[in-house]
Amino acid sequence: MYDIVTNVTRPPRSSRGTVEPRCDTVNRRSNTAGVVPSARSARHRYGSGMVEPPALPRSTSDITLVVAIGTLAWLTGAAVLFLAHLVGGRPLDVWFATCLVGAGLGALGFGIFTWQRAAARRGSRLAQDGLD
Repeated sequence: MYDIVTNVTRPPRSSRGTVEPRCDTVNRRSNTAGVVPSARSARHRYGSGMVEPPALPRSTSDITLVVAIGTLAWLTGAAVLFLAHLVGGRPLDVWFATCLVGAGLGALGFGIFTWQRAAARRGSRLAQDGLD
C-alpha cells in the first residue's frame, strides 16, 4: 500500500527534458555589430531593428476631445429620451438611466484625467507618466 502512495506523489517522468523558456531567446542573440537581426530574433527583443509607427492624428489622440465627445453623446441621448418622455409619453426606463450614468462616468473620468495631468505638470511623484 505504501508503494502506491509514493509512486503517486512523485512527479511523472517525461521523455523530454524541461527547457528554460528564456534560453531560446538568449542563445539566438547576436553579438556582432552592424548585422541586421532576423525577423525571428527581432520579435524577441523590442526595439532592435523595429521602426516606430507613425503618430496618430491629433483628433484621435487628444484625450480631452475624445472624452468630451463621448460625454456629450451620452448627454444627447439622455436629452432625446427625456424629450420623448415629455412629448410622446415614453417611460423613463433603463435606456435613460444608462445615458445618465454614461455621462456621469465620462465627467468623472475627465475630472480624474485633468487631476492627474495637473499633478504630472507640477511634478508630483505619484502622478502618472506620459500625460501631456
